[in-house]
Formats: sequence, C-alpha cells, structure tokens
Amino acid sequence: MRAIDIMTPNPVTLDARQRIGHAIEIMQEHDIRHAPVLRDGALIGMLSDRDLRALWRPGSDLGGGGRTYDRVVEDFMSTDPYAIDAEAELDDVIDHFLDTRFGAFPVKDADGALVGILSVIDVLKAASGRL
Repeated sequence: MRAIDIMTPNPVTLDARQRIGHAIEIMQEHDIRHAPVLRDGALIGMLSDRDLRALWRPGSDLGGGGRTYDRVVEDFMSTDPYAIDAEAELDDVIDHFLDTRFGAFPVKDADGALVGILSVIDVLKAASGRL
C-alpha cells in the first residue's frame, strides 16, 4: 500500500498571508486539524491545531491589544514541512510518523505538486481490520 492509496486528496489549503482568524474559521468549517500552507501556489508550511494552542494559552499576549486574529497564518505555521512522496510505501510513511511524532504530512507527486494530505487517522483507517 502506498501513500497515494490512503491519503486525503485535494486537501483544504491556506494562504500564508491569510488572517489567522479566517484560517481558524476554515479549519473549523471543514473539521480539520492540519492544513498545508501555500504562498503563490508553493508549499511553505503546515498549520495545525497544535500551532494554534498558543492563542488560547492563559496569559498569552500574541496579538497585543486584541489584534491576534488580524495576524497572518505564516506567523503561526510550522515552516519547511516534510512532504511524503505519493508513491511512498506505507511502512516508510509509518516510520516518518513515529520518527517525527507529527499528526499529518502533505503529499507531493513526482513533479513536486501537492496532491494530498496524509494523517495518522488515514493510516489507522487503512490498517483497521487488517491486523
């Protein structure tokens, strides 16, 4: 089994210059915890619920004067994301999850185009009933 066989194709993406408040609304609307971040069509980061935890940390002053939600996605995202090759074998994908402890990876094709997102949940769904 390969990454392309179990990934979620055509993932919801965010623009690096989007306001974080709007990005949160998009993630909630689509019930997702991870989103690839693009700038001019190129993958430059990932935004996850983990990246957003600081917004709700008691005593945090991320925005100064209540302007937090006017800040942009690139202020919160994880940069330089590792992308899984669409043809990667499931064993290799699982090793990446175990090594990094990430919850999801963007998936790219041989030309480097973003074609999907692969989460731990996708892997568990693929394994369900097979073990």
